[in-house]
Amino acid sequence: MNQKLAYLAGWLCGNGHFANYGRHYLTKVSEKSVDQLVFLSQLVDYLFEIKPKIHHMYQGGWAMLINSKPLYRFLTKTLGLKVGEIPKFADYLDDINLRNFICGVFDSEGYVNNTRPRVTISQTRNKFLLKLIELSSKIGLKFNGPTQHRTHLGTWYSIRIERGSEIQNFSKLISSHHIDKSKKLENLISKINNKNNQKRIGNRALGYGPSSNLVV
Repeated sequence: MNQKLAYLAGWLCGNGHFANYGRHYLTKVSEKSVDQLVFLSQLVDYLFEIKPKIHHMYQGGWAMLINSKPLYRFLTKTLGLKVGEIPKFADYLDDINLRNFICGVFDSEGYVNNTRPRVTISQTRNKFLLKLIELSSKIGLKFNGPTQHRTHLGTWYSIRIERGSEIQNFSKLISSHHIDKSKKLENLISKINNKNNQKRIGNRALGYGPSSNLVV
């Protein structure tokens, strides 16, 4: 296992697609951003010397398609990847590979809210998120949840980080390689840092902080 493979595995178990049609073996990733799929296709090429195809879907999104039996069998049999399930090998990853695995999950299933500071990961399977919380705690990362959501589209679950210091910790430990989410995370961290700086300036103006001679 290496960092790049751990990241790809996290992405695929979060929101990939595996299909076996007899003699046709498909590994698929769907995304709104074609640039993100270019990034993933380069990663696949680097790891396996396979060049995926990228297609524009009729619904407006994009899909990366890999028609390879050896890769399909390696991912699903050797690594044991299943969409919506945390693979068993995740329990034995060292810190750096575990961080990259979680980053892959976040880039596939995560969301950054800049209006109300929050980092969220969603999944249709509650068990997936419970296991992700357990793995995240190993590297000092704390998620809240899972929270159940019900809409006309069905039931799904989410875990989240809302405290500024914990979001900063997430950015430091996990970060993001996603074209769009990485920028949103950077903007959110900038807002949190600016807010903290303003608070420190305000405290000093009131006579608190390192420069204060106040005795309590």
